Amino acid sequence: LTQSKLELAERLVWIGRKAGVAGNRISVLEGRIALRRRDFTAAEAHFRQVLTGARIEPWAYFYLGRTYTRMGRLQEAIEVLYEGDRYLVNHPERRTKAKDAIRTQLGLAYVLNGDLEAASAILDSLIEQEPDTPEVLYAHWLLTVMRDGVEKASEAFEVFRIAEPKRWEKGTYHLYYGLFLKAIDDLPKANEQFALAHKYDPCNVYILIQYAETLFSLALKSRVDTDMKLSKAYATKCAKIVRRIFEFDPVNPSAEDLQIELYNEFDIQLSQLSQ
Repeated sequence: LTQSKLELAERLVWIGRKAGVAGNRISVLEGRIALRRRDFTAAEAHFRQVLTGARIEPWAYFYLGRTYTRMGRLQEAIEVLYEGDRYLVNHPERRTKAKDAIRTQLGLAYVLNGDLEAASAILDSLIEQEPDTPEVLYAHWLLTVMRDGVEKASEAFEVFRIAEPKRWEKGTYHLYYGLFLKAIDDLPKANEQFALAHKYDPCNVYILIQYAETLFSLALKSRVDTDMKLSKAYATKCAKIVRRIFEFDPVNPSAEDLQIELYNEFDIQLSQLSQ
């Protein structure tokens, strides 16, 4: 939802509730508003409410999967998106554009979770069916990089590198660019891209996780290279990003692991960080 559409959506929800009109589409819209405002808990509750109702709205599967992906809870994203895909397979009478959207998001979640075989089974067919859909192009490009290596992905990468994403796409663009650079072990440049992704999408927990993990790797590498000052700077920045993750997801397992490693390797405690 863009800002103008967000305002219209809030108006529609207000009118619907005031008129006593309650339904799945209103709940999905409320969930999308919450997701747009980075209130992941409220978004999850709205989408879950729809999926436990008598008549399911398939778009709730898509947006709940997207919510979990943005929170870095990839296994939960995969489970709910797979459930949505199976629901539509078992209900062919439900004609909806949500089907391809769910499958694209599921393929992307598989890629991000490292299950390239499952991702290939979905995205290789989708790219033939929907070759001009940006979300499919993004997901399949990332799969190509992770699965086939830099050589086979170089042409796709060049197209991607010179792309000019719209303002609301820049967070995703820099995230994917960073994942590519991380895959070829160019950690300094990957770090730059994750920093930009965080700038454009500051509340995306998955971006924060990638950013923090890269900073931690750079801290270790700098220590090996005996640049202790730089190593400490990377580690301290990592700790601040980890603390930010906990603000959105207090029990995030990736953040918990990093918190432990920061203490073990650098004697850094989040509670002792300056603001």
